[in-house]
Amino acid sequence: MDKVFQNIIDFRRRFFAIPPLSAILVFFVFFAGALSARVNTDVERELDNTDLIIERVQDIFPEEPTLVMIDNFELAVSMQTDAREAFAEDDQMLALSLTRQAREIALRLERIILAAGYKPPEGPPNAILRVLEQNDELIEELTPSVDEFGDAIIRRDFAAYIDMHISAWNFYNDENFPVSGQLAQVARDRFLQIRRALIEAARLFSPEKIQSELDNARELVHETERGLFPEALEAVELHDMALELLSEAELMFANARPREAMRLIDEVVVLSRRSSEIARRGGLSTDRLEEEISRTEAIIAEATENLADGSRPEAMEIAAEAASLLEKARTSFQNGDTESAERLVIEARRTADLAVRSAAETGDINRWNVEKGLINTDKIIERIATQVEESGSREAKELHASAIELQSKARILFDDENYKEALSTSRAAADAANQALRIIERE
Repeated sequence: MDKVFQNIIDFRRRFFAIPPLSAILVFFVFFAGALSARVNTDVERELDNTDLIIERVQDIFPEEPTLVMIDNFELAVSMQTDAREAFAEDDQMLALSLTRQAREIALRLERIILAAGYKPPEGPPNAILRVLEQNDELIEELTPSVDEFGDAIIRRDFAAYIDMHISAWNFYNDENFPVSGQLAQVARDRFLQIRRALIEAARLFSPEKIQSELDNARELVHETERGLFPEALEAVELHDMALELLSEAELMFANARPREAMRLIDEVVVLSRRSSEIARRGGLSTDRLEEEISRTEAIIAEATENLADGSRPEAMEIAAEAASLLEKARTSFQNGDTESAERLVIEARRTADLAVRSAAETGDINRWNVEKGLINTDKIIERIATQVEESGSREAKELHASAIELQSKARILFDDENYKEALSTSRAAADAANQALRIIERE
């Protein structure tokens, strides 16, 4: 027996510890190629599920097991160990095959133990408690990186699954362990997905990469400056904008805001190239100025149409400002003041571009899209209601009730125009409903 439980201890030490995200990010900077090949969400989820089943068997392992029990447990642990090693070596198919075999052996052993009359210990299952505690650790580790590297989608999902994790703890404290376990496992899977997304974001926004991009942008700005002359007013204006944004990008980089720094660097490159192109042409001709007015008008019209639902008032104000500047540019052009017209159309174009970018940054979270999401979740909850009721499964009923409660909260947030929170809460409700459906389908 000492050998059996030493295997358990070794197994848990090797595969149940969650390394800090900071350590993974440092490792990824140096070994990005190796890590990227290993990320396979489906196989990793299968491995995690087998880990939990083996731990569940460990919780009910009798003090005086038979040889059959010992042999089966050692075999399950050994095969799962081999599966983890295959996964680490990027042999996904072998890892999947081995972990499924290990799981079948563990499940068969669980049936043998229960058939022998051994009853699980009273009180909360240790496996669920471990998942909840792992989620607590993941939340603590991921929070700084979500703030630094996470985009709007990652932040929204992270907040939603923190809510789900809190619900899992509430069900656990109410001794509703089946529902607690289901919610905790879903939250854990999502936290691990977020971790992988952050690792990729850290690679894309590593200090070395941003410093290199800053150096390249700085060189491009200086090269553009050498080709400028005072008469090319638009080129000079664009160059000045590029210089301002370059300084802002350097400030964002110094303040550890890599995503903002990279966005500004991209704008610097676009402005510098446009400035250089205009300088080579010697400024805007009358025909070219007229074309720029028409093109800017089209950009403003497109932005205004995309913002017509009223869900992004700040972006709409920017578009209105661009329209006002363009109207002044057109008036100056008609009055023969091409110099003023050129200056105003540059400013109108810059403002119109900003309106388009502002619309794009929040385009996935507007009233219309959120309402569609809410309707879809309503349909999921309604569609499975009869199946849940007829199934007689207490676990499925609890999850369905949790989905209804979350969806009601999402509707309140939507009515309060808190669209981000409404969307994330509704997605958590849909997850709970889908979990209930999967339980019914298994039974």
